Amino acid sequence: MMWIMQQKKPQIAVIYAPFQVPTLDDFHISFFERLRSQHEKIAVLLPVRRLPPTPSAPYNFENRKNLLSPFADVILPVLNHKYPETQVRAIDEAIDLYERTLQSSRYCKLSLVLYLDVKFEQTYRKHGKIPRILTNEFLLRDASIREDSLNLAPSECRYMDGLLHALCAQWPIQSPVVDIVIFRNTDLATDGHVTGEFLLGRKPGEKNFRFPGGFKDPADASYEETVYREAAEETLRPGVDPKKVFRHPIYKASMNVKDWRLESGDDWGQVTSLFMLEFYGDESVIHAGDDLEEVRWFKVKDLKSGNAPIESEHVDLLSKALSD
Repeated sequence: MMWIMQQKKPQIAVIYAPFQVPTLDDFHISFFERLRSQHEKIAVLLPVRRLPPTPSAPYNFENRKNLLSPFADVILPVLNHKYPETQVRAIDEAIDLYERTLQSSRYCKLSLVLYLDVKFEQTYRKHGKIPRILTNEFLLRDASIREDSLNLAPSECRYMDGLLHALCAQWPIQSPVVDIVIFRNTDLATDGHVTGEFLLGRKPGEKNFRFPGGFKDPADASYEETVYREAAEETLRPGVDPKKVFRHPIYKASMNVKDWRLESGDDWGQVTSLFMLEFYGDESVIHAGDDLEEVRWFKVKDLKSGNAPIESEHVDLLSKALSD
């Protein structure tokens, strides 16, 4: 593929692509060589996610950084986000950070071109601020290289191939998580309508609210201990003992949940246990923490009527929480 530059060659090439591959093939090497001949600096932005490795995303940031370091001047992580406009903003913020290291704050002072996967082009053009964009099929090539790696004989495998082989040889993993319905003043009114409030949280970059919760830590003695720990980390001020403001957790239900961070081809997922947790402490101890940006009390009647902004993957959990 020819990269057509109609203006003066930009000084910086920024690549946003996953590079979820065990090795760089001839295309990658010639691609980087071409960039080196056209630009003064090469920066790679690698999307990262807060999940264990899976067959479609087997390599962590350090694995990929080591693979790419001979070809790029700087390699930066960019956390994956659920919403496209938030993801684009994270990319632009990483580019701003890199430019500041080069003592420049304006793109006109230090010209730049952004290389993207073709599937992400329209999203970036809609929300991003870098005007010069070139595309390639990075994702399709990644999948092809991983498939070739899986066809290697064990004696031909190197370390990165071995990581991929080991992941694909496992049974699909279901990670245990808990979701917590923190409630207060909840009762059945005389007219048959449920009263009271649920405490929901919102993550940075997300528009809607969700139940607090998280992964069960191996150090947690039980799911109930996970509930206390996650509730404290995400909804209480530091130092507050959750057992002094919450009553004992009550198991409600369990179900498989689809994590938006997983690729469509991944069979791996999560199974959540839903717990009810009554709050009886003082309002002053409530505070958003860990990976929540905001916590807010919602009236149960509004949740039942659909007049509350709930993240799509938590709609079924809400139905379970409101059921008898």
